[in-house]
Formats: sequence, C-alpha cells, structure tokens
Amino acid sequence: MKFMQRVKSFIFRLDYLKINKTKGFLKFFYYCLLKSINGRRWILAYFAVQKINNLNEYFSKIDIFWYGGNEGHTQQVDGETVFLSQQAVNKSRVLEIGFNGGHSSETLLLANKEASLDSVDIGFHHYVKFGEYYMKKKFNKRFKLYTGKSSVVLPELINSGKCYDLIFIDGSHAYEDVYLDLKHANQLSHDETLIIMDDVYQPKKGTKELYFDHHNSGPTQAWQEFIAEGLVVEKGYEQFDTINTNQRSIAYGYFTTVNGN
Repeated sequence: MKFMQRVKSFIFRLDYLKINKTKGFLKFFYYCLLKSINGRRWILAYFAVQKINNLNEYFSKIDIFWYGGNEGHTQQVDGETVFLSQQAVNKSRVLEIGFNGGHSSETLLLANKEASLDSVDIGFHHYVKFGEYYMKKKFNKRFKLYTGKSSVVLPELINSGKCYDLIFIDGSHAYEDVYLDLKHANQLSHDETLIIMDDVYQPKKGTKELYFDHHNSGPTQAWQEFIAEGLVVEKGYEQFDTINTNQRSIAYGYFTTVNGN
C-alpha cells in the first residue's frame, strides 16, 4: 500500500524538472506520462473551474500540489498575502513579473475589483497554463498573461506605451535577470508607482545570515544596488513567519526618476 502511495505521489508530482534529469527511453516515457496526466487534468479543470471560487481549491481538484516538487507561491504565507492585498487596494493597473501558478495574481485582483493585471512568465512549468485558464475564467479581461522571458516581453510592453500603478517583481531569482527587470520596471512606471520586490532578505545587524540562498541572494543584491545608485527609495521591508517553506520577505519603494507616462 505504501509503495502504491509513493507511485501515485510521484506521478502527480511529475514535472519537466524531473523529466529533464533523466535520459533516453525513461525521459521519453516520463514526457508521455506527463502529457497523459495533463490531459486528464484539463478535463477536470473544465468542470472544476465552474464550481470553485479560489485557486488553491482548483489546483487541489486537478491534482497539482505545491510541496515536494513545484515552486512555492505567496498564498502559502498568510502575512505575505495580507501585505499584497493591502498594497493593491488603490492600484488600478498592476504588473506582475513571475506568474507561476497565479496565486499572487489572484490576491492582487481580489484586493481591487476595478483593477486590471498584466503578468509575465517564462511559461516553463506545466501548471502555468492551468493557472492561466483559471484566471481568465474568473477575471476575464481584467487579467492577461504574457508568456516569454521578461527580458523580451517587458521591452514590448514599454514600446506599447504601458504604464502601471503597482509592479510586483517575483520572477527569475538570478541577479542579472532581477537587475534587468528593475531597469525595465522603471520605464513602465510613473512618479507614484509602487515597486514591490519579493525575496529580498535583510538580516538584522548582529544576527547570522541564515536564510541567504539561491532564491533571495539575487533579488537582494539587485535591490540593494538600485538603492546604492540612488535609483530607488526604499519605503519598507517585511519579513513573514513561514512554515514548511523558504524564508519569505519583501522590500518595497519607489523609483527616484521614471521613464513612464
């Protein structure tokens, strides 16, 4: 029985990261298996989306889980969800860099019934399309996902004349990518645009830097460099209590000069 439970758990947690770690026939077999599982999920999603009113329940219904394989999301931490909701209340035009499964998109749009949100995601994870399907069904024209590298998509948004009231950066965690996201965000801002940078970690003086790792070192370095260069004024920093997930923290502020409208 335990063996069958492990097999079931492995099947439902199968993703491209696991597939890419294999070779030859096994890789092909896992790829076909994931396609088959996702076909079943699309059938479940079609019926579930009509009856369900929150994203977590939707993913549960279609057997997509958020521990033990998939990346984490903001709604795993109550404090972060409350913070994002509070910041989005009076923001009509929102940009999110890093959609993942859509949890922060849902939080931001629920906070302001009049807001619209553009999200950018590289689209690597198989569950991105499932999250996009749910968001489009629930929020219609208020939500749009641009799939591709932010380094490509953001300049296209800049050229189209887009400008946002709130920009939430939670995409790639590599320093070079985050720094470029901030540069592009500057060109999509106006004087009062709020910039929220996820995964910035600022340990208190005299304490050990226990939580620096691959997920927050890049965002922290890029954010601190923008401050040091006088390009960003930080207005606050929040560190959230977490259980069964990485250290979660956020810094936020405003650009000192902007290229937006």
